[in-house]
Amino acid sequence: MSYATDAKLCYGFPVIKDGCGAGCPFFNGDIFFGDIEEWWKQEKGFKHTIAINDGSTKEMKDKYYAEEEQWDKANPLPFDLVDHCSSVSCMYILALPGTVLCARRGYPVEVPKQLPDMRKHVKEAKAIRDFCKKYKVSIGKLGWWLCSFQETSC
Repeated sequence: MSYATDAKLCYGFPVIKDGCGAGCPFFNGDIFFGDIEEWWKQEKGFKHTIAINDGSTKEMKDKYYAEEEQWDKANPLPFDLVDHCSSVSCMYILALPGTVLCARRGYPVEVPKQLPDMRKHVKEAKAIRDFCKKYKVSIGKLGWWLCSFQETSC
């Protein structure tokens, strides 16, 4: 058995374990298996204009993936989903976009000497609170959070 542990620093709201109601996209083990981006696309009505398969041309595949990329840029989630604890017992923080620092095993990341004052980002924090209210996600206090994530494999 081996373990890989990552360190993560982010500014956001910790999701209260088991504080997720019906419709919460990342605890329910639904058809998306925790892939919140795919859930978000369905929730917001994204549809491709073409379908691809093994026989599709490069041009068709390029168009298919370009549609997704354009949609993702125009319709971002209001947070970066930060997983922590372990792959066996995953917990989450809903971080303000662009605030996540992650040091993967063996690769250090320099932390700024002075973390930015995030109190100016009221609009981003409100968007996360609104999302949580709509989807019945219980969250904790907004702040800077240092956490770890352990990936377990046999």
